[in-house]
Amino acid sequence: MNITIEELKDRNTQIYIFYKRDLRHQAQKLFLQFIRCGICMKGFVSDDKGDKDLFLYNKRIVNLADTDCDACVVTGSKHYSEKYNIYYINEKNLLEYEDQKGVNPTIEMIEKWGGVNSIWTMNRLMNGRKIFIYGYNDTAKSLAAYLRFLDLSFCGFVWDKEYSMLKPSDCIYPEELLYEEKFFVIIESDNPQKCINKLLELGLEYVQDFSLSQPFNDTLADYRKTVLDVNLGQSYKSKNGYAGFTVHGEGDGLKVAVLGGSTTDGMLYPYKSWAEFLYEKLMGDYDVTVYNGGVNGYSSSQELVKLIRDVLYLNPDIIIVYDGFNDGRRLAGGRFAFDELNRIFHYVANHLDERWYAEGWGIEQPDDTNITYGLELDNCEKRFDGWLSNHQLMHVISKSRGIKYYGFLQPMLSSKKTRTKEEESILISSHQYLRPDFDENFRTEMQERSIESKYGYLYDLSHIFDQYTGIYNDVCHVKEKGNEIIAEEILKRIM
Repeated sequence: MNITIEELKDRNTQIYIFYKRDLRHQAQKLFLQFIRCGICMKGFVSDDKGDKDLFLYNKRIVNLADTDCDACVVTGSKHYSEKYNIYYINEKNLLEYEDQKGVNPTIEMIEKWGGVNSIWTMNRLMNGRKIFIYGYNDTAKSLAAYLRFLDLSFCGFVWDKEYSMLKPSDCIYPEELLYEEKFFVIIESDNPQKCINKLLELGLEYVQDFSLSQPFNDTLADYRKTVLDVNLGQSYKSKNGYAGFTVHGEGDGLKVAVLGGSTTDGMLYPYKSWAEFLYEKLMGDYDVTVYNGGVNGYSSSQELVKLIRDVLYLNPDIIIVYDGFNDGRRLAGGRFAFDELNRIFHYVANHLDERWYAEGWGIEQPDDTNITYGLELDNCEKRFDGWLSNHQLMHVISKSRGIKYYGFLQPMLSSKKTRTKEEESILISSHQYLRPDFDENFRTEMQERSIESKYGYLYDLSHIFDQYTGIYNDVCHVKEKGNEIIAEEILKRIM
């Protein structure tokens, strides 16, 4: 059965998107196109009983047999349309409708926040809380429509007394937030810093009680000073004067440097990192300083460069590297093709003027084909080999300086042995951007190659949360309790 967008918009029945694991990308695409076209949907349906009561982008998955007889189930697959007697919608019709009617402005919210992958974070942080938007511009109003589409509890806008217009009926003043219980504020204003200052004056905490809308996340990444790094792509400025480092302690004794990505980053979440817990566990027995050099997005290749450039300069007694997840995420380019530098080079390659060619640089035309990434890593095994090689190099360099070196493969949700419904929902809501097979491969490779016994400095922590629930925030980041467990596991192996 065929159906068009116009016919869908005219229906008064509940609308569902058909979901199968092998069609997840198609279901995700339909979800986005429905938002683009302003179609409100009830949720997803699946013929797999194992998918029942999972959540995909804050929409429940129900069993196909449990839907109402007058419900409208839609798929982009002709095969499943015929197999289950459900409606088939042609992508061409969706695109033609967008061209004629224009794109629903709420889609800007998705693209602005880095795609549907942010929806799970948004739901987890705000679920069960009243949501207010600080601001009243057109983008704020589109954001409100987006929140309603996701079935989140939008309750109104926050209005500054300094605004020239009279306060609309759907707005409250910032001070009135203090009379509310269980609320969260998203800032979408032309003057976000002023809004931040006002909420801080009221005693609210960033991430815990409010967040900027661009990009929406549950971290402090957009609250600190992020800077470009000529060798590593990006870093941040810290108050202690060490760019890209958070320092715990000021001891003259034991010096520990740690490296990693966002799961190590000491200024990313509003709670203790595992490096800070490690410092607290060591300080009882040592006059210790811990230099946390973890930066969100870093892979082991960036950590290798940072070790050579920065960590050796600190002259630590111990170097600890905790990583693995980001090495499996590198979808294109070689080991040293860092994302931010990629973007810079792509821009430069397409904006060189004619003088570059006239002066004998040997570049034929200004385009992306004039960029090289070195040797490519295009499958799971090579990605693991790249990660392993980087750790071998970091160990050799550290050993040459008389520094003890320890490397750890981090735990990841997709390689967890058993998962709860909530954890499965996290995975399927993230699957458009992630490849769990890479994570599983890293854990398998560690075990099958007997890495721990072969190398005396590499350890597998991929299993440490197998028996825990409620630890993961998302596919790899963990709550504060998880960070404490990580610190305890690392301490067992280094001391």
